Amino acid sequence: MALLIIATINGIHLCEAEDNGWRPCGHTLQGHHVTSVIAREGVILAGTTDGIYRSDDLGLTWQEASQGLTQRHVRWMAFHPDISDFEFAGTEPATIFISRDGGQSWHAADEGLGTPWKDTRVERVVHLGDELFAVLDNGKLLVAPQDTLAWQPLLPGIENATAITRMV
Repeated sequence: MALLIIATINGIHLCEAEDNGWRPCGHTLQGHHVTSVIAREGVILAGTTDGIYRSDDLGLTWQEASQGLTQRHVRWMAFHPDISDFEFAGTEPATIFISRDGGQSWHAADEGLGTPWKDTRVERVVHLGDELFAVLDNGKLLVAPQDTLAWQPLLPGIENATAITRMV
């Protein structure tokens, strides 16, 4: 079954694929401003302005999954493309959190950064090889080894970055 999962300022809308398009099939997490959503291996994680929620049943029921999240306004979420149960979340004020248990608990991955960065947001994190790359809304780029998560400035001569992606 193909499923669209749409984050809105009033929860999540679920839509199923049909022969002639898409059909709404559910509206969950009503009353929550959902800022980001990721799904993998039957699990949906929803980042909100007040923490993270997890569904193990395609959005029918939700449990709060914010253990260890010291900054609760989640701006974006992503999963590691090669390692199951390895997720990332960026918050406002800017802190990068990781989970290694499928989004059930989180810890800050901010070694060397002195976070949270006041008035700054993490816009995106991508994985390439054994490194993670981040772009902040202030245009700065960061890099960290996947095993230590010790962030360092990346290419300081490049200013005003707005996005980052990978191609392999």
